[in-house]
Amino acid sequence: RDIGVTGVQTCALPIYFEVNDEIWFQVTAQKYDLKYLWQIKVLNSTFTTTVNEFRFFFPEPGKFKIDVTIQNKLQIFRLWTELNIEKRVSAVSFGARESTINIRDVTQFYIQVGKTSTKPCVIVNVNDSTNPIVYGGPVCRDRVGNSFVHQIHNFNKTIQFGHLFTVQGVYYPSIRVFNFVSEVRKSIRVEVKTPPCVVSNLSITNQNYTLLQKMFLKNQPIIMTVNFSKDCILSSREEISCIVYKIDDYRMVFSAMGNTKFVVPERTLDYGAYKIIATVYLHGEHVKEVYGVIKGDTSHLVEILPSPLVAYIKGGE
Repeated sequence: RDIGVTGVQTCALPIYFEVNDEIWFQVTAQKYDLKYLWQIKVLNSTFTTTVNEFRFFFPEPGKFKIDVTIQNKLQIFRLWTELNIEKRVSAVSFGARESTINIRDVTQFYIQVGKTSTKPCVIVNVNDSTNPIVYGGPVCRDRVGNSFVHQIHNFNKTIQFGHLFTVQGVYYPSIRVFNFVSEVRKSIRVEVKTPPCVVSNLSITNQNYTLLQKMFLKNQPIIMTVNFSKDCILSSREEISCIVYKIDDYRMVFSAMGNTKFVVPERTLDYGAYKIIATVYLHGEHVKEVYGVIKGDTSHLVEILPSPLVAYIKGGE
C-alpha cells in the first residue's frame, strides 16, 4: 500500500506546506477495509475515518510524522509519512543609509526579516560585478547551490553590511528572501557619484603674498610662493613643482620640487626673459585609479635686468 499527501499550497517540494494550509492525507484503499486510524504524535492528535483520507490544518511550524493504521478484515496495515510545515516570510525591509554616495565610500545596507517566518534564506545582489551575498542557516547552503552562507540563525536583529562600489553609475541592489512556502523580493536605487577633484585659484606671489613683480636684477633672488586651493576628498597629499624656462630657446634653467616656497638664487639666471611654471599634482590612494593624473598649473613672466654700473672716484683735491 501507499500513503500520499497533497495540499492547497505547496512550494519547491511536496513535503513542505504552509501553516494552516489544508493538507489531505490518503492511503490506498482495498477490499474489506473497515476503518483508518490517523495519528500525529507531536500534536497528540488521533483521528478515525471510515474513508481512506482525512484533512488537517497544522497550527504551527515543524516537522511532523503522520501514522495511519488500517483495520482490514484480513490484516492490520500500518503506514507513515513525514512533512514539514513552515510560516511564510513577511515584513521584509531592505535599504541603504544613503541613496547617493561618493565612489570609494562604503555603502551601508540593512535588512530586516519578520520574526515569524520559518528558516528564511536571504540572497543579496548589489548588481555590480561582485558575487551575491547569502545569509541564513545551514539549510540555505543547499537551497542556493552550495554557496558560502553567512550563518544567521536568528533573524530578530537587523542584518547590516557594507559594500564598496568602484565604478560610477546607478545601481539597483535587490534581495530575495524565501523559504519553501513563500518568497519576498525587494529592490532599491543607489547612485554612485564621482566627486570633483580639481586644483583651483592657482597663483604665484612673492613671500608677502602680493603679486610677484616682473623685473629682477641679476643679483636679486626670486623668492616666490605658490598658492592654490583643492576640491578632492580622495586626495591625501599634493606635490608642487617649479620650473623656469628661457623664453627665446625654451631651455629649462631651473627645476625644483617642494611644498609652496621656492627660491631661485641670485645670479642663477642670465639677462633676458623667462617663464616660471608652477604645477600642483594631487595624490591619494585611489586618485589615479578614479581620475587619472590630476594637476593644475599657472605661469608668470619675469625679466632679468643688468644692475646699474656705479663708479666711485677716490683721490685728493
